[in-house]
Amino acid sequence: MKIAVMLILGAAILYMAKRWRDSSTECTDLRNQVASLKRQLKRVTRPGAAAR
Repeated sequence: MKIAVMLILGAAILYMAKRWRDSSTECTDLRNQVASLKRQLKRVTRPGAAAR
C-alpha cells in the first residue's frame, strides 16, 4: 500500500514539474518575441519621431 501511494505521489510531482517547465518556457518565448518586436520598432521609427 505504501509503495502505491509513493508511486502516485511521484507521478504527480513529475507531472507538475513538467507543467511548470512548459509554462516557464512559454514565458521565455513571449519575452523573446517582445524583445524582437521592440528591436524591429526601433529600426522602423526615425530617431526624432519619438521626441515629438
